[in-house]
Amino acid sequence: MGIFSGIKSFFTPDPEVDFQFGLREETLSANYAKAAWLYQKAVDRGHVKAKYFLAVLYLMGRGVTEDRDKATGLLKESAAAGYNKAQKLLSDIQSGEFR
Repeated sequence: MGIFSGIKSFFTPDPEVDFQFGLREETLSANYAKAAWLYQKAVDRGHVKAKYFLAVLYLMGRGVTEDRDKATGLLKESAAAGYNKAQKLLSDIQSGEFR
């Protein structure tokens, strides 16, 4: 690894870090708006689990305006990437088991 790639990796945030901070804000502080913001940062860099967690916030209207279409879109992306919880929730929504 050269010096420039090392510097670049230092300044390029890891989406897992934003995801973990989002989890902390959601579960420990119940600060859903901040959690949604952190999840969105991770989603913007392709974090599969963050897509699921952000989708759940959109479904419940926690920290964001309730938006079932946006939630479904995020769930589809997460499910397509193989995240089992997203596949299950998407199936529940499509079958009418989740309202």
